[in-house]
Amino acid sequence: MSCRLALAVFLLAAHAALAAQGGQLANVTIAYTSISPQYGPVWIAKEAGFFRKNGVNAQLVYMRGGVIATQALVSDDVNFINAGGGGVVDAVLGGADIFMIASPINQEPQVLVAKKRSRTSASSAASGSPSTVSPGRRCCR
Repeated sequence: MSCRLALAVFLLAAHAALAAQGGQLANVTIAYTSISPQYGPVWIAKEAGFFRKNGVNAQLVYMRGGVIATQALVSDDVNFINAGGGGVVDAVLGGADIFMIASPINQEPQVLVAKKRSRTSASSAASGSPSTVSPGRRCCR
């Protein structure tokens, strides 16, 4: 599901809340967990006035990590979170009554970063052969 669809679902839900409040702006707190392009749509919606245009007074707050943001969501400190799914999955498995509408990314963007070691390092000496990764190679030998 795309970020645009998630934003549309959010705005529809907020619009329904606005109608129930009799025309007042619905106050909504949205936590985000990273300062990166994947989380841009929520900032753009805020800065461009899309939330206010659709009856939502959105307050964006930065939280340090998805687990902390998920805890804030479970405890009703925030109304929505814009975060990775790991914390949400853990919370649901633990019995939390929350659900994920969409994820800002469709793959796990983790990478392995290591320091280059010389052939005389302890690990190389123990194994008898060097384990190195050359730029552009996808596997180790």
